[in-house]
Amino acid sequence: MKEDIISHIQDNREVSRIYSELRAGFFAYNHITFPMIREEDREEIYNDSFIALCNNISSGKLQQLTCSLQTYINQIGKNKTIDLLRKKNSVQSLPEYEIIGCGNNLDITDDDNNAIAIERQEEIYKLVKEMENDTCRKILFGFYWQRHSMEALAELIGLNNADVAKSTKVRCFTKLRNAVLAAFRKKGLI
Repeated sequence: MKEDIISHIQDNREVSRIYSELRAGFFAYNHITFPMIREEDREEIYNDSFIALCNNISSGKLQQLTCSLQTYINQIGKNKTIDLLRKKNSVQSLPEYEIIGCGNNLDITDDDNNAIAIERQEEIYKLVKEMENDTCRKILFGFYWQRHSMEALAELIGLNNADVAKSTKVRCFTKLRNAVLAAFRKKGLI
């Protein structure tokens, strides 16, 4: 089945059908993972991702899938979205954070069971949003969701340097990890 899809794209058969089939899943995943992205940007990212997928197939870079085609294009889109966020947020201040529809993730995915993955992502986002320590909340959002560098985070949050930001992130992540594990156990997600 996976090889059939690749051959259909190689021969330009059913490309528009595959484009349409992957689009809804891509938009859902990208919206959950990056709720701060504008829809116009998301559309452009999808188009670029689909072109990259087709180019990878036609150039021979992708000959055999080890995951679903949906997962493959979602990962291309994730990388393109991160690049876009890095360009846009290189010197901007940290925005206010609100849950828009669903949550976001810390690269915790479970493609075999999207409902559990989405619930995990929402729980992580909620736990970060509810952290009492404002510095932890800003550093975790800034690093994992906005993809700021340690140098940028140190400057934005008012820490002495990138090393202080990194050690702060490690401490905050340890607190978050413990809270996530406890919440996941309580909800039966692990």
